[in-house]
Amino acid sequence: MHIAYICDEYPPSPHGGIGSVTRELAEGLAAVGHQILVIGVSVKEHVAAKVEENLRGVRVVRLPRATNWFPWRFRPWWERIRLRSSLRKAHRESPFDLVECPDYDGWLPWGSLRGIPLVVRIHGTNLLYDTELCRPGQFAEHARERATLKRAKHLIAVSNYAGQRTLELLGTPERQFVVLHNAVDTTFFKPGAASDPSLIIFVNSLTKRKGLVELFAALPFVFSKYTDSHIILIGADASGENLAQNLCEQLSTEHRKRVTFAGHLSQEAVLIHLQRAAVAVYPSLMETFGVAPVEAMSCARPVVFSKLGPGREVIEDGVNGILCDPRDPKNIADCIIRALANPAAAEELGKAAREHVLKQFDKRDWIQRNIDFYNRCCASN
Repeated sequence: MHIAYICDEYPPSPHGGIGSVTRELAEGLAAVGHQILVIGVSVKEHVAAKVEENLRGVRVVRLPRATNWFPWRFRPWWERIRLRSSLRKAHRESPFDLVECPDYDGWLPWGSLRGIPLVVRIHGTNLLYDTELCRPGQFAEHARERATLKRAKHLIAVSNYAGQRTLELLGTPERQFVVLHNAVDTTFFKPGAASDPSLIIFVNSLTKRKGLVELFAALPFVFSKYTDSHIILIGADASGENLAQNLCEQLSTEHRKRVTFAGHLSQEAVLIHLQRAAVAVYPSLMETFGVAPVEAMSCARPVVFSKLGPGREVIEDGVNGILCDPRDPKNIADCIIRALANPAAAEELGKAAREHVLKQFDKRDWIQRNIDFYNRCCASN
């Protein structure tokens, strides 16, 4: 197949979950012989001209953003017009069998190519996040996302929760979608040497949405009960308000000494920390899947994850992980303490977590599931 992916945050550009998932898909498909183009408007404002490169067998095209002299209200629409035009030109040069676009930001509000199946993968729209987090949002942004989803012939959702809730908000709850949970590389994220029985790990972007305010309210309960316990938080501060400093100010001087902000680290460094963790904690207030907890599970570490949203699709509470109420700091603390209090039981949870990931979220099976879905899309076109 020749597949075009729409992605404005393809690595190594600054990226989140959509960029990571797109890279895993694109490289995985290219490795088994499929022709892949990734095209998107660059997230970097200083890119003045189209950039083309080949990254591990994937052709990547980054288009420049609208310049500042362009009226700001019309910039998003101009960028989408240019993206669609570039997609059409690429199709004329080498026809696509299928085009996939994320729901987030609504990059194809007028559809893609006549006669070519458009797949939209539901990662989580601004509309969904704004609604669930009680944020005002932007009408035009939501309109572009609604239009893109409406024009998709086929829908994939990264979780049943994401698919159902998105379609409810669109007013089309009866519409069909296929759930293809995200996956991790279990050959990379794997168990390591003995863990540090006092180490708590958090790996994610530092934002309030990830439950960090509630986590820091929970830490005094944990630190008071286990005087040698300490936490390392890995990830860039994406809050725009120096969240790390503000969070530490909530803690006593003594407790602050047991908190380390490691910043953004390489995957190899993250792996070492995960393998050493006594427990990995992710009390997110809003997720549509949650790759970071699954990476820790793949390392056979006990994980505390949010019971909200897709939590129960990822973890069976008490069997292969622990689910917390991310709105309740005392409950978060109790869940962390539960893992620290009984290392033997925690190790068993970790082993069960690893087995669960191998069965449900292994990247190798995931690539084939996506190929099978794409084949069905092309056959029904």
